[in-house]
Amino acid sequence: MVKRRELWEHLNDQVVGSDPCIIMGDFNIIRDDSERRGGRPRPRAAMEDFNSWIDHCGLIEMRSLGRSYLARSTSDHSPMFLEMKKDLFAYGPPPFRFQQMWIDHPDFRPFVEQVWQEEVAGTGLLRLALKLKKLRGALRVWNKQIFGRTEFHLQEIQAQIDSLESALQQDWDPTTERELLVKTAKLANWRSREETRLAQMAKLRWNVEGDQNSKFFHAYLSYKRKKRVMERRLQDDTVLKTPEEVHLGAVNYFSSFLQKESLENAPDLSQIISPVITAEESALLCDIPSIDEVKKALDSIPSNSAPGPDGFGAGFFKSSWDIIKIESMSTVEEFLEVENG
Repeated sequence: MVKRRELWEHLNDQVVGSDPCIIMGDFNIIRDDSERRGGRPRPRAAMEDFNSWIDHCGLIEMRSLGRSYLARSTSDHSPMFLEMKKDLFAYGPPPFRFQQMWIDHPDFRPFVEQVWQEEVAGTGLLRLALKLKKLRGALRVWNKQIFGRTEFHLQEIQAQIDSLESALQQDWDPTTERELLVKTAKLANWRSREETRLAQMAKLRWNVEGDQNSKFFHAYLSYKRKKRVMERRLQDDTVLKTPEEVHLGAVNYFSSFLQKESLENAPDLSQIISPVITAEESALLCDIPSIDEVKKALDSIPSNSAPGPDGFGAGFFKSSWDIIKIESMSTVEEFLEVENG
């Protein structure tokens, strides 16, 4: 058991950073008694150590096919093969998603304001949609130029810090020490951005305390990928065998359903339903809200809530309200005027 703990500590040192890794082999231990048949129960402490190590490293058990149990009477060994396949969910262009980590960058608001001030045709909802479309394309380019892949920034800054620390150990210098402090603060900033990005990808609205946030988010994302829908069977026994077929099947179903004309006449229930509000209250509900009311409603939405079809969530509208409020209010007013006739 002592040697096994030494193995866990050694492997734990190998699982560093956010780079993907695979640890596989015969560990000569199980996670719980359901993974074996017959014989005496394994020591609970050994299984707890094994599970604690898995959780600490943020590892997720992979899907496997073939033998689950090995009979000792014949052979207690079996070859293991790892097959790398193309991600079936990686089809079509990636959708735009507004990133919460952009908000804290000093160039974000000036950039949004610059793009937003560019003229587009139309009014109301059309004008807002066209401005968001233009901003969406501009933010894609801006993200590649400023952020790129956050893990590359982390690796580069960490390498610079290691070099500066090595230089200070050989010959202390105040300039080098100041540069080290700057790089350390920069690394903390990029780590915060990476955690924000991973938390948004994992769609979690709560934080994990401690130094293992990134490992937790990576593990949670791996778990979500493992649970993704791979195939579906329709009512007519048609089997959709790939994620792309499932996607197209859902689009076709709802397109057909929503475009179908209703052949049934709904009964008129107005005579048996009593009014529950007065005419004055009804008029108040139909009034166009003030800009303060809209802002208050917007502030009540969590910043990391699910985005709309255009990829912009509440976090964008809250952070850029001073820039986009005129077009947003124009859209609200146009919508309510049409609805109220």
